[in-house]
Amino acid sequence: FVSALLVLLLSVSSIAAMYLLGQKYVAAAFFQKGITAFNERGDLNTARDNIVTAINLDGQDHYFRSLAETDLLRMNELLGRQDISPDELRSSFQTALGQAIQSGQRATELNPVEPLNWIALGRIYEAVIPFRIEGAAAFASDMYDRAHMRDPQIPEPLFFRAGANTQACYIGDALALLEQANVI
Repeated sequence: FVSALLVLLLSVSSIAAMYLLGQKYVAAAFFQKGITAFNERGDLNTARDNIVTAINLDGQDHYFRSLAETDLLRMNELLGRQDISPDELRSSFQTALGQAIQSGQRATELNPVEPLNWIALGRIYEAVIPFRIEGAAAFASDMYDRAHMRDPQIPEPLFFRAGANTQACYIGDALALLEQANVI
């Protein structure tokens, strides 16, 4: 009886492990398909759909980070469109911004020690600084600070924070950050 029970438990465990590994493999395949769709054809919609499918199968932080970057690209693409009304543009832009922020936040929740997740979230806030959205510059700087705290050896967070400060017209702070990053 005990032997039969052990065989049954091992069988069930093996099937569950195969299912989980298969799910991760399929998620990685969809993620790669999305990246390929963007890199080869510039198709943001297909890329986004495939990344969302990968997230639904296996929600990893780098999938959410890539989704946030995709939404950031969608925001930039919307700004260049002339074929939609200003109200539709505003609504679509706000939707893309909200989705980008949500994806970036989810990436930081899943892996708060990864500086790239904080940088991605900071880039989203930095992208809307020119629109004078209240608090965008402070949020961007805060995200870059968090990235720098996670890995003080890399200069990118300081460099990106200097860019955000430049856009917010804090030139003195930007220069100090560039000096700290050994850029100037």
